[in-house]
Amino acid sequence: MSRNVIGESALLVILVTVGVLGLLGYSLFVSMPLLLGPSLTVTEPRFGAVNATSSVVIAGTSNRVNTLWVNDTKTPIAPDGSFKVVRTIPAGYTTLTVRATDRFGRTVTTQVPFISAPSNAAHFIKTISTSTSATSTVGTTTDL
Repeated sequence: MSRNVIGESALLVILVTVGVLGLLGYSLFVSMPLLLGPSLTVTEPRFGAVNATSSVVIAGTSNRVNTLWVNDTKTPIAPDGSFKVVRTIPAGYTTLTVRATDRFGRTVTTQVPFISAPSNAAHFIKTISTSTSATSTVGTTTDL
């Protein structure tokens, strides 16, 4: 009986190579969150939108995120990575800041500017502009 030493060593090399490649592939798979980092997409409100109420819905999706803040208030994240909260915003120009951090401490921030113009604020602004123009005396002179 003779042993085929060349065939056995070739088989050993193939098995070791497959094992090393499998280990490298698994290592790459496990390190993907570290390589990719957190991602954040804000879908509501839209960039530059005008909101007709004082309450605004802030919604979006996130991936590889552990904690999420909307204007420095911690916000819950659904298991699928989506989030949706309602905040009361003062009338006028506002920039929302949405910040997400992954388990490695890396942070991604998105800012969304929009205008909050509730119907009562529009009436208030119209009233102010009417009353100021009626009482304005700039540029008038009186002869004595």
